[in-house]
Amino acid sequence: MAYAGMLGLQTAAVICAVLVPWALGQITRLVTQGLETDRAFDALTWPLLGLTALLVLEMLFVRCASALHVYTLPRQRRAVTHALFAYLQQHSHRYITSEFAGALAHRISEVSLGTTMALAILIFDLIPLLVTLSLAVLLLATADLWLAAFMGFWAAGFLGLCWFLARRSHPLARAFSAARSVSTGKVVDAVTNLTNIRLFARHPFEHQYLGRFLDREVEAAKRSLGYMEKSAGSRTAAACCSSWASCCWRCGCGSAAVSILPPSSPPPACR
Repeated sequence: MAYAGMLGLQTAAVICAVLVPWALGQITRLVTQGLETDRAFDALTWPLLGLTALLVLEMLFVRCASALHVYTLPRQRRAVTHALFAYLQQHSHRYITSEFAGALAHRISEVSLGTTMALAILIFDLIPLLVTLSLAVLLLATADLWLAAFMGFWAAGFLGLCWFLARRSHPLARAFSAARSVSTGKVVDAVTNLTNIRLFARHPFEHQYLGRFLDREVEAAKRSLGYMEKSAGSRTAAACCSSWASCCWRCGCGSAAVSILPPSSPPPACR
């Protein structure tokens, strides 16, 4: 119920945010009609009230969703950690003795944190993005069908590119997580055996032994984070292409946008 509430509140906030430019467009269209002074206030009363209501509701929905997320976050982390530990208890004695305790504990922590991040991205980023794009296409369809079709195809291509890049980065992220777990297990094992290391004067060997696993973690981090930066650059390039196409469209047929968005000065490339 808590996740459904967060999703509903976030969706409502996104709908209000998308409708704010539409309300501004309604006010701008009434102002540009040259209404008389005695009629201007009566004509603008309801559009101004609608704009104010949208802004207030957006703020309330966002704050309520954030408060609900803060309330459910520690409970969800506890539930995931408890379930993973119960699952680990079902493993064989050979598996438990062959793995480092620190590595297993780190994996439990990684899965708990990853579950929290995945749900947060799904509720606060992905689904609001889908709602925003859907409403944008519907509003654009009321002004220009070709622009709405272009927006729909671009949104589908952009989401498809993001999904493809995310799937490609998944093996690298798993390798990076495994390297972190192994290096953490080695550190815990080295700290546990620190008394024996001092007793047998094995400081240089243990230092070099631990350094090899830390170097592997660094290499895995370079591969994973480097691919993430490249994928972010690809998404930025796609967004820039969309902005350029929007500027070109406004240069050629900017009159259709008046029914949706308030007019603004043309970009430098269109002057």
